[in-house]
This record gives sequence, C-alpha cells and structure tokens, in this order.
Amino acid sequence: MTSTVKELEIQRRSNNNWRNEPVEFVSETTPTTESLSNTAGSTTYSSLTSALQSKISRSCIESNFNNSRQDIEGETRDSEGNWEEYRVGNTRYRKREITKTKKIISSIETGTKYSCPDRVTMLKKSMYDLIAGNSTVSGHTTTITPLVETASIGFTRFPNPSVTRTPLVLNTENRTTLLSAITGYSNSSGTPIAHAYATGAAGLMANMPTGAEAACAGYGVYFLTDGEPWSDSTSSARSAINSYLSTATTSTNCGSSWPCVTTIAEKLKLKQNTKNIEIKTAVVGFGNEFSFGSAVYNPLTIYKYSGTQTANDTTDLRNLFTGNALEAAKASIVGGGGWYSAANTTDIVNSVQNFVESIRVEIPAITTGTSAIPQDALNTNVIQPYSYFPQFQPKPSEDEQSWIGNLKKYKVAGGLLKDKNDANVFSSDGVLNPANEDLWTPNYASNAQLTEYQQKLKTLGGVLSRLSLKNTDSNLNRKVFTNTGATLNAVTQSYIAEAPTTRGYLLGLLGYKITDNQVSSLTDTGVGAIIAGTTPAEELRQVGAVMHSTPVLLTQSGKITYSNNTVNTENRDDYILFGTTQGVLHVVKAGTVTEAATTSLNNTAGNEVFAFVPQEMLASQPTALLDPKETPQNGMDNLYYGVDGQWTAHTEYVYVPGTDEAPEGTFKVYEDDNKYGKQWVYGGLRMGGKSYYALDLTRLTASTNNQPVIKFRINPEQSRVDGFTHAATENSRYANLAKMGQSWSKPTLAHVQWKGKRRLVMFVGGGYDPGYEDFKYDQENGVGAGVYMFDADTGEFLWSTYDAKLTPTEEGKTLIGDGDHLKYSVVSQIKTVDREGDGDIDHLYFGDLGGQVFRIDLDKNHAKTDTATNFAKQITRIYNGHIDGGYSPRFYEMPAFTVYNGSNGLFAVISIGSGNRSTPLLGKKVNDQYIVSGEEDDDHESLIDDAIYNIYDKVVVMDKPHEATLPVTSPTISNLFEITDSHRELAATSAASPIPLNLAANKENSDYKGWFYAFTSSVNVGNRKAVEKVQGDLIAIDNDLYVSTFDAEGVGTTESCGAGIYGNSRAHRFCMPYGQCEAGDTVAANTIVLGKGLLGITVGPGTNSGDRRIIAPVSSLDATKKITSINYAGTNRLIPQSWYEKN
Repeated sequence: MTSTVKELEIQRRSNNNWRNEPVEFVSETTPTTESLSNTAGSTTYSSLTSALQSKISRSCIESNFNNSRQDIEGETRDSEGNWEEYRVGNTRYRKREITKTKKIISSIETGTKYSCPDRVTMLKKSMYDLIAGNSTVSGHTTTITPLVETASIGFTRFPNPSVTRTPLVLNTENRTTLLSAITGYSNSSGTPIAHAYATGAAGLMANMPTGAEAACAGYGVYFLTDGEPWSDSTSSARSAINSYLSTATTSTNCGSSWPCVTTIAEKLKLKQNTKNIEIKTAVVGFGNEFSFGSAVYNPLTIYKYSGTQTANDTTDLRNLFTGNALEAAKASIVGGGGWYSAANTTDIVNSVQNFVESIRVEIPAITTGTSAIPQDALNTNVIQPYSYFPQFQPKPSEDEQSWIGNLKKYKVAGGLLKDKNDANVFSSDGVLNPANEDLWTPNYASNAQLTEYQQKLKTLGGVLSRLSLKNTDSNLNRKVFTNTGATLNAVTQSYIAEAPTTRGYLLGLLGYKITDNQVSSLTDTGVGAIIAGTTPAEELRQVGAVMHSTPVLLTQSGKITYSNNTVNTENRDDYILFGTTQGVLHVVKAGTVTEAATTSLNNTAGNEVFAFVPQEMLASQPTALLDPKETPQNGMDNLYYGVDGQWTAHTEYVYVPGTDEAPEGTFKVYEDDNKYGKQWVYGGLRMGGKSYYALDLTRLTASTNNQPVIKFRINPEQSRVDGFTHAATENSRYANLAKMGQSWSKPTLAHVQWKGKRRLVMFVGGGYDPGYEDFKYDQENGVGAGVYMFDADTGEFLWSTYDAKLTPTEEGKTLIGDGDHLKYSVVSQIKTVDREGDGDIDHLYFGDLGGQVFRIDLDKNHAKTDTATNFAKQITRIYNGHIDGGYSPRFYEMPAFTVYNGSNGLFAVISIGSGNRSTPLLGKKVNDQYIVSGEEDDDHESLIDDAIYNIYDKVVVMDKPHEATLPVTSPTISNLFEITDSHRELAATSAASPIPLNLAANKENSDYKGWFYAFTSSVNVGNRKAVEKVQGDLIAIDNDLYVSTFDAEGVGTTESCGAGIYGNSRAHRFCMPYGQCEAGDTVAANTIVLGKGLLGITVGPGTNSGDRRIIAPVSSLDATKKITSINYAGTNRLIPQSWYEKN
C-alpha cells in the first residue's frame, strides 16, 4: 500500500535553543493498495485412519469456517520532500511531504472444523435438548422439539447405581429440576451393566401409579451404555429387582452381566412383575467402541437367536452382531424396545424420541354416535339386518389436529347389536364391549399361532384392519383418486412425483409413514425409492375419525325373492360408502355373514374398493394424510374435519333375465355398456369445506374402466359448478353460490317439474356459518341463509331462494311471502313433500339456526318459458322462535312431516327439534365452573330450554296452498301449547283416533298452532337452560315420534385409558299428533337412557321380514320399556289408481 503523508514539525525557542514538539501527520491521501490474497481450500481427513475417520464423522460436531484477515508485513519511506518553514514569535513551523509504502497481505481461509466433545458432554447436551427443547430453561438454550408434557422421565447413574431422579412429569418446574440434576452429573470409572439396569427398572416400578392409572401409561427403560461390563455385580442386580418381579431371578439366569439384563428385560416385557404392567427396554450402543451400526430394530420384524444358525439369515442376530453387541441386541429384542446406535447428540435425541413413542399406550377408540342401518335401494320393503358403527379416537389432551377412527359392521338380531360370535356389542350402560369382534375383523384358523402383526389387525377390526397398503412388486396396493375440478386423477407413482409437492402427502395414504419434512424435499427419485423400499418407511395404517358421515349402502346387484308372503333378497353385491375427517371418501365391500364367519378365510368383506381425496384436502389439510404427529400443533382448537358431511345415493336398476336353469333374474346397476342403470352419490364436506361432489359409481363392478367418475363439483368459492359451463347471462345468478357456507346439508334427491320437463334435482341447505361456533352468535352476514337446487345429472344451478323475487317489488320487500326472513344458516337436510303422490315434489320444509321454520310451495306446472324467479310460488315462515342476542333455539336436523285426520279433516304436523350441535356441552359445569368458554349465569336469563316443536300446518292440505293468505305475524312459542309429563299421560280415545279427551287446548282446531315439549336435564341444574338438547334425526313411524337427546349434565364416564365422556343420551317416544298416549302408556315406559356420550337410535328390522322396530345401543331389552319393544308391521298393500307415465 503506497500513500502520501504530510508531516508537520513544530519547534519552540527557549533560552535561544529550538526544541522540537511532537510530529503530527495532518493529512493523508487515499492509499493505493496492493492486495496479496492467500486462499486455503476446504480440508479433508482422507489421510486419517478409517477408525479415526469414523470417530470424527460420528462423534464430532462438524461446522464450516470462513476466516479473513489483513497483516502488515512492513513499512518504508520512499521519498522525503523539502521543508517549508515559517515563524510566529518564538514558534517555528516546518512542513514537508513524505511518501511511504506499507505491505499488507490479505488472506482468506476456508475449511471444515470438528469439535469432538467427550461422551458425558454429549449425553448432557442430549438431555438438555430433550427436556428444554427450543427454549431456555434454567439457563440452558436448545433448538429442537422437547419431549411432550405428558411424558415423565427419571435418571439412574453409575458406577454406584442409584436413582438420581425419580420419574417426573415434564412440566416447567420439573424440567428445571431435571436440568439441574443433569448439570451436576460427572463421570467416574466403572460400568456396572446389570446392576445399573436393575436399579433403574426398580426405581421405575417403585414410582408407578396404581390401579387403572398405571395401565393407562406406557413404561420403558432406555439403557444407554458403552457395552463393556466393568465392576458389575449381578448379585446386587438381583437384590435391586427381585422384589418387583413375580418370579425372582436366580444365579442360573443372572450369572453374568448381559444375560442378567436379558432375563430381567424379558420378565418386564411379559408383565412378570408385581405391577402386571408391560415395561419395554431399549438398548443404546453409545460410542464407537460399542455400536450396532446403522441397524434400528423394527418391532414388526422377527429376529431370532435359537436353533441352528443359518448363513445369510438376516433375522438371526448371530449374523448381525458379535460379542457384547450381540448380547445387548438379545436383551433389546426380548425387552421389546429395540436397539439403537448413538454416537452424537442427534442420535441420542432421536432414539429417545422414538423409544418414547414406541411405549405410548394407544387410547382405545370410542364408539359413539348412532349406529347406521342404511336404507336398501334394492328392496325398500325390508331393512337389512346389519348396523355400521362409527369410531373415533379422541385426544383432547394432545396437540394433534387429526383424530383417527374406524368403521365396524355388526349384526342386528332381536332388536340388539351382535358381533360375529353373537356376543352383545354393548354392555348394560351403553358402553362398547372391547372384546367384541365385528364382521370385518380378519379371520384366522382357530389353531393358528398369530404373529404380532396379525394380532394387531385382529384387535383393530373394522375397515382399519382391512386396508391394503404399500405396494406389491411395482404396483401400489391401495386404489386412491383425487381431482382437479371435475377431472379425476388416479394416484400413481408418477402422479405423486409431479409438482406440486403437496401430492407427496398421498404417500401417507398409501401406507408409507413419512414425515412432513420428507414430503417438502421429495423428488421423483425419492418417491420411487420410498415405494421400492430402498428408502425404508414403516407402515402407516390409519382411517380418519368417522363423526358425522353416516354410512350409505350401495347395492350393485342382487335377486329379489318371494316366499311365504315374504319379500327378500339374495346374491347381493353390497358396498358401504362413508367419509372421514382425514379428508377421504371410502367405498368398501360390505360382505355377508357367511364371509364374516370365523371359518371363512381370505374373504373380502370390509376390503376397501377405492378412496377419494377431494382437491380441497390437499390444499387445506395435507398433513392429515400423514401420521397425526406430523399435523400442526393446534389441537382441539383447529381440528381437521375433511369429508365429514353426510352423503346420499340415487340408484336405478336394470333387470337381467335369468336362464332356463336359473329362471330368477337379477337386478343390476351395470350389466354391460348397453344395459345399465345409475349409481350416483352426492355429498359435502361439513366443516371440511364448502364444496358438494357428485360421483358416478355405475361401473364400480365393471371388468374395465371401473373407476369412479366425477359428475360435477359445486364450487361456491369461485361461484361456479365444475363440470358444467353456464352461460354468461347467468353470471349474476351464479354469484349467489358465493353466499353458501360450509356444506353441512345432506343432499335430498327428488323429481320436480322444471321448464316443462321432469328433472332429477338435488336440494341442499345454504350451509353453515362458522360464526355459530360461538354459542350466542347473532348472525348478520346471511351466509348459508337459503335453499339451493341443482340438476342432479349435470350440476346446473337451477334455482335458489334468492331467485324467489317479487314481481313487481313491494315496498320494503325483495322476496315473495316471508322470504325476506331468510337471514340465518340452513344446515339441515331439506324435507321434500310429494303432496299429490305423483312422484314430483310440491313442498319444501326446513328450519334454520335462527330459530325459524319455513315451508316453500313449488310450481308443479313450471312451463318451458318460465324462469327461476317464479319456480317458488310462496315462502311461508310457519314458526318464528328467533331471540335477539344469539340466544335463539337452533334447528340442525331435518323436520318430520306427518298427516293426520282431525276434527275438521286432514292436517299436517311439522315436527322439529332444537339443540346446539356446535356446542353440545352448553350448560355443563365442572367444579362449579362452566366448561364452555364465555358462558356465564347471565346467559341463562335469555336462553330457553331446547324442545321438540310440533307445528300444525292446515294450509298445506288445501288445493292451492300458495294462494292462502299469510298471517300478519308468524306463530311464536306463545302460540304453541306446552305439554308436560302429566299431559303426555292423559288418555287419548284410542291409538286409531288419538284426539285427546282432557286437553282441548292442544287440539288442532283450537287457537294454538301446535305444541312443544321442553327437555330438562335428568339432574338438578337450577336455572340453567338448554342443558338437554335434541341431537339426532327425528323418526316418525305409525303415529309415533322418536326423539334422541343429549343431556350435558347426565352421568358420563371416564374410560379406562381413554378420554372422559361428559353427559349421556336418552331416547323419547311421543304419541302423535298431540303428544299423548293411551291410558297406562307412561312417560317412564317411553323414555330410555341410551348410554354415555352422544348416542342415538335408528330403525332396524323387526320380528318378521318387512317389520320395523327401534334399535338402541343396549345389551338387553327391558320389558317395561315400550319404546324398544314395539314391532311395526311392514305389510304392503297395492292401492289401485289411474296409471300414467310421467314425462
């Protein structure tokens, strides 16, 4: 570096002598720099011995460095200018320029450096990471996810084995305590393998809880060692552990260190201990001197150490390890926890996390809800004797957003549910018998020695045990589809490998247990490696929770027989369709009782035919297809709901004649490409989204091209129907699709007259506004406030209540009749009524979440030139129960419609039940505190008890209902008569003519517009309201009305190792139309407790073919309960009418 410097010299005179002052450089020019760079490249350790290379790569922390610096090597004066001098008094100034050169060397060094801590330091760091995680606790900062708060850990140390810390639950205080104990740990000589292990196991058992609490947790000993026994004492090991073993160890089997560990580990695993609890043992080789290599134990793989050693047998431990590693591996196998190798902090952390996960006790799936006995499209006269029961595994204490479940099939016999062995499915208190085997449980030979994997499948049962996962050779075993709009995509290896990367989540659905991080970095090659098995992935077997999606029976073919005045079916080919919160729609083979018999091996009952994943699921909840632990940690506040809506089917058969040898023909959905009917299914997502899908499954059993076809997708988010292109002139009408909410409404398929032709259409409610998750939500945005009608074949948006406009517009009104009162979400199925019996719909009934009930009269003579505007002739609000402030009763379920002959002729009764399904625990207190957030005593001043409402509709039986004069105000609760238990027991004249003798005020010809019965909790709740709620579909049959309710304060239960269940459910029978029964027909006889949690009743087969009865989740029928003992005859009569074909 060369620069020019100005040098200033100052001299002062004293006693005639000049004395120099310090020299000062007053300025310097910008230097000219000569840079000499020296770059050191990255170094390697290839010249080191292989042993040292291994130690560095496994035991040391590797990091890159990049250092730069500048060094001044020297300085010289190149030239000096002449002095310039001037004086001021006794001071003389002299100035000159000097040229100097400095040699500066700039160097840059790059490379790799290794920090190699000792094993104790690594162990401490690992424990810090596991306990503290990405946080600072007691001064220790780490950067990984810690062990969950539900885990408890303790430490045993040696050479003088002792329990340093008994197991502590990992709350904040205990984490600090454990970290302090780790900080104070120091190493010393001695490796007492057996003594230390026995001491730790004894310490664990000494601090176990007792009773059911002990059985609900997982226990294990994580044994980290360098493998070489030193200064061990097997006698001390026996002394430490014997008192905790049901069969004490002896000198024969505890003579040396590792055999002693193996003996103890086996007894702990086999529950041969005083706690009768399974305790697993994992052995971890720590350091390079004691390593299992890269092998990690897979509990589904059988390793052995017995008999004759076979060369190249990878299951024989003797072909994998030698010496202490072999002995340790034996202990880890009999101990059930597996072996690991740990040479660094990451190894230790990962192995502990894996081990903790492996000892976790799974929470048993809770069977709750209503058993589904689907309608039979092949023979509508008879109900099939099978029930399908949903299951889900709640984890309210954990952060996972995905809950898993199952679907099981049971027999219905004598009004009860039975398993494949004819054992009762339910106990006396409505709790599922955990030992039952459903009809889809895999069958094995009676004398077969089941593997651990087979036993797992048998325990799971249901659809979950029947999934075909991963791949066979190059073919994926599970048939999965997804979509882009109305285009269906088969999930293949090439499809997964293509962008976007979210498709990689489908690997989880195919049965490969991979992580979210793996998905984000997947390449085409990576996908292939996982499927081929070169990148190992455990099996992931799971089905999402089955919560609200009621199973649908799809019958592709069958024969209808007639014998002894009984219509029946045989040779049926049945399937079951249902959705789950995982975001998957499943179709599985239903099977027969013969297939389900324990003697029938390799049957296909319960096997999945295909799974469909709507495109929304890959966008909104892709991690739901992975292990639940891979989901975002938002837990109960933001659960995944997937395909949780209710679906329905429209089925049409063709008749295939028999032969001379077998004259009875068969009804089929599909015979060949020239002869086929229809198998169309429709459904929504409920809280999983807003879309509705229509799938064509007609070719489900065809030999070729048998994949499902998407007919259309209702797409409210984009105000369109995927699969149907509407005219630009319809844009303003299609904009009304954007007003739809979440797709809660079960589709109703029906025929209407539309533009001069008969059309098959789909009716759905407007949908759910998530604001109603707040129990006192007062809706103002109009989301979901209406009814929509679509062409069931093409998806064309035909009509909605927004089209029912006035012509001309009246002042202050937009829609006809009471249409302007449609302000609140409509989430129920729409009740359709064919008043004239001609197969075409005349009226619609529905309630909303604002406490209102409506009837819509449709135009039966809708002409070719008519428009959507005049399709609805009238909208009538037949009941107004709205309460300001968000306290209205909510109507989530479809109303029932029945017709009776009263004093003045025919009249209809519209029955509808209220209850907050979004907040079923409303009104529940625990320790004198409401458990619903925001609920206070003051709210119960405005809330009212939920009820069953029965509204008389005398207009609908008129010749022209739409021409009737609307009342000035809609009927309110003050216009309904409240009946009590004493009223219900007042005698009617007879069941055939149920006009009350003692309650004239309740008659349809009175001033009252109907009646209601308020449900109150079975326990004293003081002034609290809406504690017992209607929570299921109403069942109206032969002058009886059945209602299921949930009592939030009813006696619940705490399941062993499971989630606690609040409340219980009841079923009630009302005699219609006035709520009164005959003398002696008591309320007690017409009320039954169904059991704990949200349960319901359904209609099942009765005594004879075609008969019906109520099926409840009970273990036996109480003779005093009329509600479950009535058999409704199913006799069919042919009523002659004038016949004609509809166009």
